[in-house]
Amino acid sequence: MSTHRRLTRVLAIDPTNRGCGFAVLEGPTRLIDWGNKRVVGRNVNAGCIAAVVRLLRWYEPECLVIEDCTVRGARRRERVRRLTDDLADLARRFNVRAVRVPWARVRKVCGSSPTATKEQIATRLAEQFPELARHLPAHRKPWMSEDVRMSIFDAVALAMTALLRR
Repeated sequence: MSTHRRLTRVLAIDPTNRGCGFAVLEGPTRLIDWGNKRVVGRNVNAGCIAAVVRLLRWYEPECLVIEDCTVRGARRRERVRRLTDDLADLARRFNVRAVRVPWARVRKVCGSSPTATKEQIATRLAEQFPELARHLPAHRKPWMSEDVRMSIFDAVALAMTALLRR
């Protein structure tokens, strides 16, 4: 048996109302790629699925990480719940393991607290991955919409949580 264990490559997807954020990590310390896939048109889910197909083909991850929208307290719209189910089915078609991560676990793992905010988690991730620091959105006031760049941090947090729970 080899003394060098191959790192797990994961693709994490965070759906938004305009498309999806994504992150590709190889182990918990190596961020390969990240970004937003913007979808134009009426069928956002179809556009997201097409974008994820391209990402799956390009990066060939071992697992696809998505938020677990089935847990009690998950605050996701029905469209996103359907999309996460479709993404899990897509992963199976690509022989990639789908991993669903509840947001409560993300708060504990990446925020070190069950009450950690998305902003606190994003700040910690920007410290861990300095290449993300320039994408960190400014502090959001309660009346402001969430910055689309936050989905990048959400995707990284989902990926980190899946990798660190192994």
